[in-house]
Amino acid sequence: MTGISAPQNSSVASRSGSWIRDEAARCLDCYDPPCQRACPAAIPIPAFIRAIGTGNWRYAAELVRNANPMAAVCGAICPAEVFCQSKCTRAQIDSPLRIRELHAWATAFERYGIYTEHEEE
Repeated sequence: MTGISAPQNSSVASRSGSWIRDEAARCLDCYDPPCQRACPAAIPIPAFIRAIGTGNWRYAAELVRNANPMAAVCGAICPAEVFCQSKCTRAQIDSPLRIRELHAWATAFERYGIYTEHEEE
């Protein structure tokens, strides 16, 4: 399966699938996640991050879109450092997850049809 690639000037285009999976793997998958409670759009943050971590790009995009029909716009303009990222438990260990970038990856996947080798098999 092939897709249309993201625009070259897109910050998402500069991220590799392995970086995205590595970032998703940092999620502590908290019980009663503070990041999700802080999200004004009520996006299921740990669930979509888990989907990204397993390479299930389509499901990650679906989770984000089902929670917020304006997901692509919100993912680009949301001040995540004020909301979800500021509450990320991982910050107590090293640094918070880059939730906005993970969100942008999921929505760009859906919008531009970015596929990985895993999905093409």
